[in-house]
Amino acid sequence: MNLKQFYFLIFLFASAFLFSCSQTEKLKKSQKSFIPDVVSNLYIGMPFNDFKEARGIKNLSVIEGNIVTIAKEEYSGDSISLMQYQFAKDKKLYEIIIEYVPEYDAKAAFRLKYGEPNNGKEWLFTLTKNLKLKIWIYQNRLCIADSRKFN
Repeated sequence: MNLKQFYFLIFLFASAFLFSCSQTEKLKKSQKSFIPDVVSNLYIGMPFNDFKEARGIKNLSVIEGNIVTIAKEEYSGDSISLMQYQFAKDKKLYEIIIEYVPEYDAKAAFRLKYGEPNNGKEWLFTLTKNLKLKIWIYQNRLCIADSRKFN
């Protein structure tokens, strides 16, 4: 391998790395207004290892399965009692579930945030050609997910 080829390979790997980082930043930024502040350091599509680092593994109970991995985080504050995260087979975050205390009216709070549901009883937001966020309230739980997992 000559010096020109070596520099070309370095350039190629650096470009691929920078492109990957910029795609991740775009993904995070597109979701920022839909993710509650308490989990603002997370995003749908986040790799499991990045998630563990972001949330602190000491606070989590993790059940790893062949198809789905579930992480639960006990949480007290902000009217929240529990947070649950679901990861697909590829170990990427596809759903965030935030359970609120009974006194908190999640449905009313998130209608203020997102407006009236635009997809039946839920919200559907198109972020990119490959990602639509599906958001709904179920038994005082806020659920935010990659819509592709629920079709």
